[in-house]
Amino acid sequence: MESKYLGAYGGYETFIYKLTDHNQNNENIKYLHVKLAIMFAWMKTSLTVLRKLMIMNLNFIMLIVLSGI
Repeated sequence: MESKYLGAYGGYETFIYKLTDHNQNNENIKYLHVKLAIMFAWMKTSLTVLRKLMIMNLNFIMLIVLSGI
């Protein structure tokens, strides 16, 4: 699939629609759909945790600098 199919405001739904358009008889699409959904959920969770860790770390560094340690 080329990026031109996704469009300026395309997203996950557009990707799935175009994928199933060209592969209607492919039995692996269900597996791919589930795998992508799990991957995106994991990425979203991981990024949330990473953001929290970065904020905590930044606050810790600021505390050390402000206290003069």
